[in-house]
Amino acid sequence: MKKIILTIAIALSTAIYSQTGIHTANPQGVFHIDGGKDNPIAEIPSATQQKNDFVVTSAGNVGIGTTNPNSDAALEINATNKGFLPPRLALTGSNDITTISSPSIGMIVYNTTTSATLNKGVTYYDGTSWKQLVPASSANSSAVVDLLSDATTGNSLSGSTSGATVLNFGTITAPSDGSYAFSFRLYGTTSGTGRGIFYIYLVRVRSGSETLLDLAELNPYCFGSDATTYSVTLSGGGVVQGDTFKIYIGRYNGGGATSPTWTLKGNPGNFANKTSFTWWKI
Repeated sequence: MKKIILTIAIALSTAIYSQTGIHTANPQGVFHIDGGKDNPIAEIPSATQQKNDFVVTSAGNVGIGTTNPNSDAALEINATNKGFLPPRLALTGSNDITTISSPSIGMIVYNTTTSATLNKGVTYYDGTSWKQLVPASSANSSAVVDLLSDATTGNSLSGSTSGATVLNFGTITAPSDGSYAFSFRLYGTTSGTGRGIFYIYLVRVRSGSETLLDLAELNPYCFGSDATTYSVTLSGGGVVQGDTFKIYIGRYNGGGATSPTWTLKGNPGNFANKTSFTWWKI
């Protein structure tokens, strides 16, 4: 008889402690915390009472603010006057794998700084680079990018980037699919005076392959050691989020006519004597 009673006691003990409740005698999952200590003894807590609860179900679903998390959700957060606050950190750019070493695919953070390749906002890692969740209201906003170092025009012919110089604006990454416009302010000294013939190219880079999106011939009057300034706008479509852009510039040196070289000034910051561009989604 003693053995039978002991067996029943053990069985009841296992059943009783199969659910753990903190501040509640009526746990709604295998682990349940009633932060407000306001749940009923027997009934299901009301929506108001659940607002301060934390629950883990037998299937591993976690509920915050609810005692009945969605079975398809690993985590369900329910609140009417609170938000979700992800980690806030300053990423140096879309390819930053130093601030967070070895980020995992799908990792989400709030980026607190703006760089040439990444704006402030909620950002996720796709396994290759950081991408921003771009709000519709800011998708068409412009950003100013400065030339980072001086660059002298190489030799090129219209329609070909061969021989042209890549301008160092840093990594420029498309935040979303669509078409983009780039408005350039070119500033720098030339090797001589007179009419110049230059070409500027907008190139899209995808999976290491370059595609020419737009080009323009520039014919400024060159002032030699006195700076020459010129403005031009290029645009291109068929861009996919994550594509990057390159800007090439070259001078004409064929057919017996040679243009002076043009050394564009890289002077990042709040200065007038620099080459820069603004770009936006169109």
